[in-house]
Amino acid sequence: MHEADVLKAHESSGAANRGIADDPPLFTRGQGARLWDTTGRDYIDFCSGSAVTNAGYGNPAIVEAVIGQMQTGAYHVGALLATPAKAHVIERVLELSPRGLNRVHLTATGGEGTEAALKIARFHTKRQSVIAFWGAFHGRTMGALALTAHRGSRDPFFPLTIGTAHFPYPYAYRNPFGLAPTDEARLVELSLGLLDAALGDPASGLSPTAAVFVEPIQGVGGIVVPPKGFLRGLRDVCDRHGVLLVVDECFCGFGRTGTWFGCDHEDVLPDLMVISKGLSGAFPIAGVVGREELMSAMPQGLQSTSFEGNPVACAAAVASMDYLKAIDAPRRARAIGDRFAAWATNHRHEVIGESRGMGALWGLELVHPGTTEPWQELARRIQRDALAQGLVLYRSGSHGNVIGLVPPLVADNDELDAGLERLEEILVRVESKSNAIQ
Repeated sequence: MHEADVLKAHESSGAANRGIADDPPLFTRGQGARLWDTTGRDYIDFCSGSAVTNAGYGNPAIVEAVIGQMQTGAYHVGALLATPAKAHVIERVLELSPRGLNRVHLTATGGEGTEAALKIARFHTKRQSVIAFWGAFHGRTMGALALTAHRGSRDPFFPLTIGTAHFPYPYAYRNPFGLAPTDEARLVELSLGLLDAALGDPASGLSPTAAVFVEPIQGVGGIVVPPKGFLRGLRDVCDRHGVLLVVDECFCGFGRTGTWFGCDHEDVLPDLMVISKGLSGAFPIAGVVGREELMSAMPQGLQSTSFEGNPVACAAAVASMDYLKAIDAPRRARAIGDRFAAWATNHRHEVIGESRGMGALWGLELVHPGTTEPWQELARRIQRDALAQGLVLYRSGSHGNVIGLVPPLVADNDELDAGLERLEEILVRVESKSNAIQ
């Protein structure tokens, strides 16, 4: 049976590999910012495996490190034992992390990292409830799902056992306060003021709160960039009420937004930081980085899993972080962001309600012309047409109407320009037919 037929006939319907096309290409090779399928066709990747492959596909440093670790024969030792590779990962992570965070707990996935952060926060504070934001995505495991705000992911699995309250994220284009998108200072003031008031009011309905979980930029939520001052103000609100601040850096981390981590843009020190995706750029490895008094409170083994600190994943992560440092990944991300911003300025389309982003994380919000009404079907069509034209695009947003530009940080200018040219051709074509398909 052909591989595609095997997947269609026997893979769980809960998997997502037919999320773009009914018969998606099967990729067999990658290099830099490009992928090749079974037919030999190449694709420019503006998705990065959902912001994972920061160091690019086929990265020689990662390949060499993985082969070297495999050749030792110690490619799995479990949670009760350790390897030098695990120590090296922790060293590298702390070198890049905000000063003041000095312990690391490794996990296998970002969702598992969120679970670990939940446990650490609740164990330390002896409080049970947590706060997250509208549009949040922190994973699909049951604890993380309580923080994730998307009803389509949450509702089929109620009841969730973690008490969570969600507050408005300062999403300027779609804010609940009726403010103009340009009124960013007022938006931050109202968003933080509502949270501050609820935490301080014994009649707000909030249970004793252990932590606030926040993404510096919402990725799955639509590449929503909060106005400057939000993260700094959120840190102040948490401090005022004795609540921990947990920053989810899975999407933003390891250089993608133009700094090593999204919280660095406002020089905010979180209490805990969840990391994943770009940590290795290739293998399932994630973790929590945090302050000493939080990370050393649990009894030994209370949060432990078989694959934590897997030596091969650790070797890949060390090589990836060393490579990203060597190429000054944040600087390259800023250059990519400048290119995307210039394209957005020079190519106006009536179906793009807003272009926004930071570094190599950019979003195009698609709307029905002349309105702010989300146009999900158009976003689906553009993503599908782009794939057929050899361009892999990310799609996100609470309404599923945001096209994401999320390339590997090693993408060169020719690849970026070629990808944007293909996107422009598709936008022009679908826009010319917009009246017919509205």
